[in-house]
Amino acid sequence: MILVVILLLQIKTLPAKHTCPSTKLVPGKMTSQSWVAERLTDFLKKNHSKGPKAAKGKVEGDYGIVLKYSKAYSGMKLALQQIHGKYEDSFKLLFNWKAQMEITSPGSIVEIDVQKIGKKRRFKRIFVAHKPCVDGFLAGCKPFIGVDASSLNGKYTEQLASATGVDGHNWLYYIAYAVFDTENEDNWTWFMKNLRRAVGSLEGLIICTDACKGLENAVGAVFPEAEYKECMRHLYANFMKHYTGDVFTTHLYPAARSYTEGLFRWHMQKIAEFAPVAITYLEEHHNRIWYRCGFSELSKCDYLTNNVAESFNSQVK
Repeated sequence: MILVVILLLQIKTLPAKHTCPSTKLVPGKMTSQSWVAERLTDFLKKNHSKGPKAAKGKVEGDYGIVLKYSKAYSGMKLALQQIHGKYEDSFKLLFNWKAQMEITSPGSIVEIDVQKIGKKRRFKRIFVAHKPCVDGFLAGCKPFIGVDASSLNGKYTEQLASATGVDGHNWLYYIAYAVFDTENEDNWTWFMKNLRRAVGSLEGLIICTDACKGLENAVGAVFPEAEYKECMRHLYANFMKHYTGDVFTTHLYPAARSYTEGLFRWHMQKIAEFAPVAITYLEEHHNRIWYRCGFSELSKCDYLTNNVAESFNSQVK
């Protein structure tokens, strides 16, 4: 006779420390940069504005893993390189693009500047004005141009400069753009000279800027015949850094909005009675036209701000 004894054991407590990895609790270590890039390629083609956070969530949701942010970032960067090519290679293709533009859109201005560093040539700046855009501006837009620059985001953080007009419906009309390294007088003078090549000298032309460093001198040097407006929003922000008080908030903007010289002078007199030095400051540092009663009637445009150019900046960011 054989006696079989079956023992059933139930473990209720495990005193030893648990060291087994769990993909639900710790980042997956089997995911490589190339593996992440391969799985993000189609996603980024359809969602080109998404960032590393969205890419991380996409991979984690599809494969049930926890992905390190750094791995998602490097994988996304590699995927973008596979889709668009390397940043460095794109500079080499600029002259090919210029040649193609001259073939497909004759009369367009594509000006590329390079600088020689050692034995190599490096990209410095580019100006682009498409012929159809220029023709449309000359044929059907008000003689008003807003000029401004916006910082570019990405590997190379340069400046995107733009010239924006206004059509008969008061809608934005893009005329030209440029890319250069920094806002200084040399770059702005170069930009304005190329802009003059594109649009020429128009009767009643108005150029509106925020009068930033370098730009105020460039406009006067290249377009001496144009009416130069200064953005009231930037002027007001700079002014209020030096002077504060109810008198300025009550009278400065109303002075700018005044259509008659008498009303403008009345508001300015109120400011002068309270702080004469404020008038001196405006005459020395903001001597461009910023008040409506001083605007020319030829442009049919009474904008106080440079929001035309600012709107372009907000769309490209």
